[in-house]
Amino acid sequence: SGAHSILVMVSDGADGVGRTVSFDLGNAAPELVEVSAPEELDQAEWMEVTVVAADAGGDAVSVTLTHTNPEGDVWQWSPSAEAPTYSRQVWAPGDHTLVIVATDEHGASSEEEFTVTVHNVAPSILDIRYNTPVTEGQPVLVTVHATEIADEALRYAFDFGDDGEFDVPADPQNAAVYRPLQSGVLPVRVRVLDASGGVVEEVVTVDVINGPPIIDNIVHNGPVDEGST
Repeated sequence: SGAHSILVMVSDGADGVGRTVSFDLGNAAPELVEVSAPEELDQAEWMEVTVVAADAGGDAVSVTLTHTNPEGDVWQWSPSAEAPTYSRQVWAPGDHTLVIVATDEHGASSEEEFTVTVHNVAPSILDIRYNTPVTEGQPVLVTVHATEIADEALRYAFDFGDDGEFDVPADPQNAAVYRPLQSGVLPVRVRVLDASGGVVEEVVTVDVINGPPIIDNIVHNGPVDEGST
């Protein structure tokens, strides 16, 4: 790029004439020849991005990648011998924006934007502990232990009877108590939710044993005289 001159000579064999033609050659922006980036990832997976850029005029080219996650955190990277690939473990679910800019030594640049969608990973239930069998009217204590890959806060809900209505709505407390009033099999649905909308459920069954009748109260008209009723 820049100012150039060409000397044009014309000759008939005996005499000649020359003329200089001057012109400016404009600088062309470098090209992003290849960008290798994933379109989708799961939470906690690694984002690996490689960039190949070239300049038609042979100028040196620098590359800058700007990564913005859905929470507004920003990272920048330029390839080097020590780090030829951009690599980062992703935690925030949602769309991550990558802006890649290639710039030559004269300041001309080209830019491309990419989106990488990160999917939330639902919690995992490690175990559910509960006492079974129980007698009618006796308490059932259900305790659930769960984990979440990004250490998000978890909430727990309990549906005693598995009728679609959660007796204990979503709450940070991971245990609930219920007193069944009828013998038989009591299904208990446990739901675990994370802060990003991930949900996992599991059903356990509690055996409820029939209990003897309980006398609540005895009414009498005593004291009475001998022979009276």
